[in-house]
Amino acid sequence: MKIIEPLFSKNILHRDDKIRNYEQLERMKLLQKSNCFFVLLYRGQFVFNGTTQDYIFSNQAYYQQYSTPKDEIIYLGTFQNQHYFVTILDFLVHTNQLDDLKMITENINIDNEHLSIMAQALGIANWNQTHKFCGQCGSLNQKQHFGWKKYCTKCKKEHFPRLDPAVIMLLTNDKNEVFLGSGVRFPENRYSLLAGFMEPGESIELAAIREVYEESGIRATFKSYLKSQPWPFPMGLMIGVHLTTHQQNFKLDTNEIRTGRWFTKSEISNYFKEEAADFSLPSTYGIARNILHAWSIENT
Repeated sequence: MKIIEPLFSKNILHRDDKIRNYEQLERMKLLQKSNCFFVLLYRGQFVFNGTTQDYIFSNQAYYQQYSTPKDEIIYLGTFQNQHYFVTILDFLVHTNQLDDLKMITENINIDNEHLSIMAQALGIANWNQTHKFCGQCGSLNQKQHFGWKKYCTKCKKEHFPRLDPAVIMLLTNDKNEVFLGSGVRFPENRYSLLAGFMEPGESIELAAIREVYEESGIRATFKSYLKSQPWPFPMGLMIGVHLTTHQQNFKLDTNEIRTGRWFTKSEISNYFKEEAADFSLPSTYGIARNILHAWSIENT
């Protein structure tokens, strides 16, 4: 099954560990160079660059229009001798310039490479914003490695960026149907693949099997890994897998899933052909849609 690369997963930046380890003076010199570019975040939203009609600002544009002494700058990576950073703005005059990443993916035509840089920016910014204090002793952390490490000067604890991995399952049966559920927070008649967070002590395979059984009562077998997607809402990683089952009946956990049903391949295929349907599928920015589309055209 050939799955189109999910959004946020085509990051072209080289995450240069040498630059991450620059001393303060080296960092300050680098940030003044003209080959530096900035993604700007304010309260978790992206600042829109009206001049270039995108979300990446030149060195000059950032320092002349937005920079304040309390801004927090984090190194993202380098591509073709251009260095990219995310700046968490301390203050912003024109808040009408702000856009949410999910809105951007659905309404603005930006290539996946740039969206992937923005997703990285949002994810590492979220981690920095939520790890200002040491989780072991409660003291203020010191930022190190250009934003990729926190160090507690009191208890000497080191903190590194963390991810919340979640599994998302393509579950098929002997009839080559796919099981989809409508979550309790979904719009009416919106269906998607079952998904859930991994727990300590679990492999990807066991987490997928557990989540399917908890949400649908279906006993399934792990078949294969499919694809993954960075998910910076706030610091996730979606891991797509394929499970199979001989079971047709199901019993839903109604605290999480409102309704569920088996869909034929033709139903899903027709949906993507924009034919009339009594259901809708997930939005374009999630990996679930990529997986379902790939499954619907496989061997057709």
